[in-house]
Amino acid sequence: MNNFVDFWVGLGYNGWLFLLLILLFFAHLIMIILRSTVLTTKKRPATVEPEEGVSVIITCSNKAELLKQNLEAFLTQEYPKYEVIVVDECSEERRRMFYPICNRNTRI
Repeated sequence: MNNFVDFWVGLGYNGWLFLLLILLFFAHLIMIILRSTVLTTKKRPATVEPEEGVSVIITCSNKAELLKQNLEAFLTQEYPKYEVIVVDECSEERRRMFYPICNRNTRI
């Protein structure tokens, strides 16, 4: 106990400033804890529809048959919001094989 009294007397008038800083620190700490509990307990609506969809990018280069299989597989998806982007990397094969698939679905 004598060590604390010697410390307090050694601070002089700055001791009250030191005490005020400690009280402000604890008040700030309590405010942070209260804000975090309010944010974590905020109720959110249970039925939120996703606004965003999924984009699938398929690149193809001289593999028209595999591209046709991939397109048919993606068109059978049940997820409501998706789009398929086909990127042709200067393939030399006939691309007319999958044009009927593209015309049937507007997501391609």
